[in-house]
Amino acid sequence: MSRVRRNVFGVAFGLLILFAARIYLPSVKTMWVRHSGAVIPNGSHTEVYTAQPFRILSVKGQRWVDGRLLEASAYHALVIFPIVIPKDDYSSSGGDGFTHTDIQEWLVPIGEPSANGQTFEKKELAITYDSLWQTITLHSRTYHLTRGNLFVIRFDQNWQPAVNQLNVTVNSDADHDEEVRAFKAALKDDALVQQL
Repeated sequence: MSRVRRNVFGVAFGLLILFAARIYLPSVKTMWVRHSGAVIPNGSHTEVYTAQPFRILSVKGQRWVDGRLLEASAYHALVIFPIVIPKDDYSSSGGDGFTHTDIQEWLVPIGEPSANGQTFEKKELAITYDSLWQTITLHSRTYHLTRGNLFVIRFDQNWQPAVNQLNVTVNSDADHDEEVRAFKAALKDDALVQQL
């Protein structure tokens, strides 16, 4: 076989593989998620506290259990702000059925108010959930949900986040009270969390 024919054959074979992958990959992903028991994300929820320095972020969806789709939670994140409670500015969430990204943006007052008003600085938190790998990615670090799906994200005075993954899993479609109970039970010695 000549070199040209080999190259043409190689390109054609490569295109055939790409075409097959494009057609069959979604089905393979769906089967993988179904058999792994991962949460198929379909939305997120943010619990806003106006008088306390907290937010609770969660991604919810459904998971296959014994051949049935049940409501479930992918993860829950308790966000703890420094002394200043920020103003909510913008939020968005969405994904492709396998991943889900939740973005929260806040306005933080800087300096003292002047005659021209208050100056604000924008701060952002983005969390990406991946059902195929059962992970979340936060500030370029990946956390495996097999080690727990409760997270505490504490911002320091410079608005640098410290992430703590708790060795606790809340699989059900937890409501606000269940989330609060889970965080309080896991962090019994944290006086601030006990104020939730």
